[in-house]
Amino acid sequence: MFDTGNPYSLLVSAPFSKFHDFNSKLGKTTITQGAGINAKTVDKLATIRSMQFNGFKFGKMGIRLTVFKEAEPRDGSLGILGIEVIKRFNVILDYKNKKIYLKPNRLYSSAFK
Repeated sequence: MFDTGNPYSLLVSAPFSKFHDFNSKLGKTTITQGAGINAKTVDKLATIRSMQFNGFKFGKMGIRLTVFKEAEPRDGSLGILGIEVIKRFNVILDYKNKKIYLKPNRLYSSAFK
């Protein structure tokens, strides 16, 4: 999903994380409090070496993973792409055709916090 209101680079869903066994692949993580629509949540913070999608490649970045023990492992929706990635593109939202067009801008190659 694409969320300009998400202040992070990437928020990974618990079902996707479980399906791909992120816990065994991430190394050191930090537990932090998050906020859902109706309640406080528990999230993990981690650093990944790289990420790529649709031919766009990014280096080392911090990500956030939702923690929900009862979540069923499931592939499909990775999670929410946040503003720390989105701001690196000029964006066109084509609502009629349900498409998002991304063109790298001057921030594309800058390092993540």
